[in-house]
Amino acid sequence: MSDDQTNVIIFSFNRPMQLHACLESFYEHFKSDAKPTVTVIWKASTEEFQKGYALAAETFTKGEHLDWVEEDNFQVQVRHAVNNSTSQFTMFLVDDIIFVNDVSTSDKQFNFVRSSEHMLALSLRLHGGITQCYATNEPSAIPTFTKGVAWIWSQCEGDWGYPMSVDGNVYTTELIKRFLTRGAFTNPNTFEVMLDTCSKLPGTPPYLCCYPEGPKLINIPANRVQDQYKNRFAEGLTPEEMNELYLSGKTIDTAVFAGVKPSTVHVPLTFSFKE
Repeated sequence: MSDDQTNVIIFSFNRPMQLHACLESFYEHFKSDAKPTVTVIWKASTEEFQKGYALAAETFTKGEHLDWVEEDNFQVQVRHAVNNSTSQFTMFLVDDIIFVNDVSTSDKQFNFVRSSEHMLALSLRLHGGITQCYATNEPSAIPTFTKGVAWIWSQCEGDWGYPMSVDGNVYTTELIKRFLTRGAFTNPNTFEVMLDTCSKLPGTPPYLCCYPEGPKLINIPANRVQDQYKNRFAEGLTPEEMNELYLSGKTIDTAVFAGVKPSTVHVPLTFSFKE
């Protein structure tokens, strides 16, 4: 394994503009001595969305550390992206994530994931101010931290007790490789369900950790691009409307979200745009 190298796998469907914001903010805020390897697994349902992804790929050029993979067999492509990796860490992202604070693989939280057999993952979205679960619209009690940053996830509810999110958790690559042998999946939602099932297996590490002072990223649920899971969202601009803006030369202004400290991990904020 390559110390401090991170394997980043991003899932995107019909959201090239939001994917652009995710990538732009990731490259601005993610700090590592070893350059992260990024795989974007994307899918478009129309020719217009295809044009949007072509624009994003032109902006973030494919190269040694960035691979654009058009989805045709989700399970096979995810397994390939994980099993072929020699990185120490693996992180999954979805396209409606925006990084809002700097994060570094030299931080002590990464060292906990690297070195402690009791640490399942590092959450980049949870922090000491998370008191609500947006998905269920219910209050969420902040756990008691061990060593100032860690907690036993099985004793918690809401997002504090959900360790296998694909919204910006950092795992060891070896753990994800092991979980990938446990079940089948067809899309990001069923992949997360499979990972969640794996987390309940005997011997799964009991702790999660985070940055209590504030989030490193947020998820802005402006729209929903699938109907299999009725995820709550803010009913902002539709994916079609956002793609039209993107093709006209506009991008999301990610700078306005820098330093936010919300009470939920899914944050229904309004977008502003820049040329």
